[in-house]
Amino acid sequence: GIAKEKIKAGNVDFIRSRAEKIDEVIKEKVDRVICNSAFWQLPAIKTLKAIKNVLKDDGRLMSFSGKPIEKPPLRLLMAEVAVREYGFPLRVASFDLNALKRIFGGESYSIGLPKAIEYQMTAEEIYEFNRIPIMTENFFPELSYRQRMRILDKAYAEFDKNGTYPNKWNFFTAKKKA
Repeated sequence: GIAKEKIKAGNVDFIRSRAEKIDEVIKEKVDRVICNSAFWQLPAIKTLKAIKNVLKDDGRLMSFSGKPIEKPPLRLLMAEVAVREYGFPLRVASFDLNALKRIFGGESYSIGLPKAIEYQMTAEEIYEFNRIPIMTENFFPELSYRQRMRILDKAYAEFDKNGTYPNKWNFFTAKKKA
């Protein structure tokens, strides 16, 4: 994809696989695994175990996950529309840092404290982000993309489009202790 076109480093390989099966695809241990805002879409426990299996002794997992500072107001409106028109609430999936600590914690690994990067998003940016199919699929798996977009559009019609909304990305590392 795009990253492969832009990054031409000889020491970087791009592998396409289901995350929880990377230890079946990657035959040699690796230095780093980078995960950008994906754990909420994955079977986290299986994926973390697979990552642990592919890391070299001095390897590191580096992960970034987006998390609103407050409950996202557009998602709350989407939940209201989903309840009102489809009869079920919005389910919010999230990555559990405790799962990372259970798998990578203990005596052999250290988990860096999450660090945060905070920024502001406009209403339009939030709307466009939620139009990406996967962004609503986990919340409304029973509905088609078209139905999810109807919910998003109805919620956006009620959404306050003035000003900006806070957002935060957390990042952390897991590495073997020396």
